[in-house]
Amino acid sequence: MIAVVGRDVGTVGIASGILCALQCTAMLLPIIPTERALKQEYGE
Repeated sequence: MIAVVGRDVGTVGIASGILCALQCTAMLLPIIPTERALKQEYGE
């Protein structure tokens, strides 16, 4: 966010939205292999 300090509100909003989406994706992406490994180890 340091890159958008002093910019207009729209630019900061867009940068914040993109950053939030990237962080949510990075947080949720590991769920898929974890669930597959658990299913393989313990079954359904």
